[in-house]
Amino acid sequence: MCLEDMLEALGCIPIGPAGRLDEGLRYAHDAALDAAILDVNLGGEQSIAIAEALLARGIPFAFASGYAAAPEVGGAQAAPLIGKPYRESDVEAALTALLDPAD
Repeated sequence: MCLEDMLEALGCIPIGPAGRLDEGLRYAHDAALDAAILDVNLGGEQSIAIAEALLARGIPFAFASGYAAAPEVGGAQAAPLIGKPYRESDVEAALTALLDPAD
């Protein structure tokens, strides 16, 4: 199951995906978002600039990657990392942490 299908199954309304850094930056700056899941690599570029734009807007995000650790962004608290291949339980846990951090 692709990420968009998993998100819809969890009751989310996905925006995107963005396959390039410039597309992701447009979403990060302009879209009404509750949270975001960022692939660490977009078309050979890292998504750090997107994460920084989301951080500036106060939008929580998680990274998705096959790497062992998420990159650090602007000295902020570490973003959750969703491993690839995606598992619905991991996506759900990350979204819960992003959208309801009090639990």
